[in-house]
Amino acid sequence: MEWNLNLKTTELNKPIYRIISFDRFYATVVKKKNKLNSPSSWDDPFENLIKNVRIIKNNRQNSRLATCDSAYAQCWSFSNENDLLWRVYSKTGDGLRIRSTPLKLINSILNSNQYKQILSDPEHVGVDPDNDQIFEEIGCYIGKVEYKSMTAIKKYIQNLARDSSFSTQIKTLLIKREPFRDEKELRLIVWHFTGVLFDFDWPFIYDFDVNESFDEIVFDPRISEPKFNGFSNVLRTAGYENNILKSDIYDTPELINIPPIENESSTVEIV
Repeated sequence: MEWNLNLKTTELNKPIYRIISFDRFYATVVKKKNKLNSPSSWDDPFENLIKNVRIIKNNRQNSRLATCDSAYAQCWSFSNENDLLWRVYSKTGDGLRIRSTPLKLINSILNSNQYKQILSDPEHVGVDPDNDQIFEEIGCYIGKVEYKSMTAIKKYIQNLARDSSFSTQIKTLLIKREPFRDEKELRLIVWHFTGVLFDFDWPFIYDFDVNESFDEIVFDPRISEPKFNGFSNVLRTAGYENNILKSDIYDTPELINIPPIENESSTVEIV
C-alpha cells in the first residue's frame, strides 16, 4: 500500500471527520466532485514546510523542493466532536460534520476517472535538460499528522538536506507543531505533476460519489430546527442518501430520577 504513509492497518477503517460549510457540501453533492486545495493556501507556514524551506547543498541554495508546486491536500480528523472544532470550522453556526474512513477516501481517488486516465494515458508535458521526454504523473496518499516540538521540526528540516527523496518531501505535509495535537489530524494528499514550473494555486478536482464515501453528516448543534429541516430536504433532493443528523452536544442533559447516594437518605431534586 504505497499510498499509506503512516497509518496502522487497524486505522484504515476507523471513522474520521471533517467540518465544512453547508454550501461546500451541497456543491460536492450536486457536482459529484471532491476538491483538494494546494498547501500554498494554508495560513500557517509550519503546515507547509516544503513551500517555506530553503535547502543548502554544496554551498548552493535550492529555490524549493520538487513536490511543493504539485501537491494538493484535504484535512480530516480522528476527533469525533468537540466545541472548539465547531466554533473554528463552522463559524456561522450552520456547518456540518462529514464522517468517512481513510480507506474510503483513498479509494475515492484510486477509482476516479481522473486518476485512471492519467495513469493509462499521461499527457506529454515537455522535455528536460537531458532531452528526455517528460510526462504527467500522479500519486495519492493518506497519513496522520505528526506533532513535533520546534527542536524536532528544525532537526527534520536539517535532514531534508541529506534526504530530499520524494517520499520524504511528501511526509513534510504531515508535520505540525505540538500545540495543535488535540486536532488528531490526518490528510488526504494528491501529488499531480504536470511539468509546469510555477506555483499551482488552483485545486485538484476529481469525480466523487458522496453516498459511497461519506457515511453520514451531522449539522452544527447551534443550527435552528427550521434551517436544519430545510437544509436536509435540499440535500435529499440533490441526491444525498445517507444519515443526516443534528449534533446534540449542547442539549440539556436528562437529570431526572437520579438515585440517592448510598447510605444517604436525602434525594436530589431538579428544579
